[in-house]
Amino acid sequence: MPIDARHLRRHLDDLIGRIAFLRPLQPDNPSYRLWLGDVIEVVNLQWGVQSRQMLQLRAAIGRGGRQPDGETPEERASVYRERLDDIEAVLGSFVRGIAEPVQFFENGDGR
Repeated sequence: MPIDARHLRRHLDDLIGRIAFLRPLQPDNPSYRLWLGDVIEVVNLQWGVQSRQMLQLRAAIGRGGRQPDGETPEERASVYRERLDDIEAVLGSFVRGIAEPVQFFENGDGR
């Protein structure tokens, strides 16, 4: 069952906010893996596993692929930060796509 718009926005904003904490950590650290699981869970719950949104997320996660052991720690860290940037952009696009509920205001004269 999809999440209501305000609740979804809060979840996505929270997930985006955690990227600042993840950025200085080592690639594939446990905190990143837990956060990524949360991201996937929210997207799956809201839009589904075969949705356009999940495909966008998978593409962002998969950019750079698995890094061979021959790469330097600096190269792995750079790819990790680029992946975080890509995921942040995708989550940001999801936030922008949330329709705001229409609020109606009644005039004092009943119009």
